[in-house]
Amino acid sequence: MGSLPGSEEHEQASKAVCKAVNIGAIGVRENKYDRDTTEPTGALVIFRGAVSDEEIAAYAETDPYSTYGLIKTYEIYPWTVVG
Repeated sequence: MGSLPGSEEHEQASKAVCKAVNIGAIGVRENKYDRDTTEPTGALVIFRGAVSDEEIAAYAETDPYSTYGLIKTYEIYPWTVVG
């Protein structure tokens, strides 16, 4: 991290939300299959426990990468652990 606008703020915000909300995993989607770019093209955050869609949306919309325009869209999907 550190090379994108808002990356320091993004890292601090991610650490803060990890402490405040039970996050199971957070990470960047590597783009090794798209020959047009080597830049990451997405990320995944898995929240554990009872977290509302509104809380997740608030996290996504206030993330510094969103406010700097790097996150243009996000989607929320239910996650069921099966094993």
